[in-house]
Amino acid sequence: MVINRSDIQTKKRLNEGRGQKAKVERASRIRKMDKAWGLKQVERDERNSSVHKKQPSKVEKEIEGRGGESYKMNLRELCRLAADKAENIYEYREMLEGWGVDTQFRKGRLYVTDTDNSKYSFSLAKLDADLNANGLEERFLQNVEADIEAKGAEIAEARAAVEAERQRVTGIRDAYLEDMRKTYLDYRKKAHGLEGTALAAFPKLELKRPPKEVVDDPEVKRLWL
Repeated sequence: MVINRSDIQTKKRLNEGRGQKAKVERASRIRKMDKAWGLKQVERDERNSSVHKKQPSKVEKEIEGRGGESYKMNLRELCRLAADKAENIYEYREMLEGWGVDTQFRKGRLYVTDTDNSKYSFSLAKLDADLNANGLEERFLQNVEADIEAKGAEIAEARAAVEAERQRVTGIRDAYLEDMRKTYLDYRKKAHGLEGTALAAFPKLELKRPPKEVVDDPEVKRLWL
């Protein structure tokens, strides 16, 4: 972000004007920079950086500086991962405990403990500011909505599959019935040409057996019998 831009050669501040047009141009430039760099206006009572609050603590950095990996970072990631999957606080705690993370409420705050490093417990809201009470509720709601949407898609897909199968069987039935009618008409035509033939020598009407998909179809049974 560039404030009070200056001429590189003269070292003097650029006179970009004080009029309305100059203000609009400056605001437009700032909006373009915000969009290009993913910036947003600082809001009152809000943290100035959404990235800063997710940075490792001083202790974590010291551990990493000694060549170790902070278990706290792993704990934080597990808490975030569970928040992306659970649909309520019960599922959230159950999921974490299944991953070796103990959870406890103390004075209305949720604390998490890595069971492999149980000496320290951490307030979830301090471990990751996005996972405070409101943040968790928002995640749970998003997960529920995503689940409903996914189940809706599954139901729609299942219905489409049922309809496709119905149309396939209907096509088989219609083709078979048409073949039966044609065979019967051909037989009648042939029978007229054999007038006077003894009954014992008269050819029998031979129909193909119905496909297994339509063997129990009422109309197929009626014509077959």
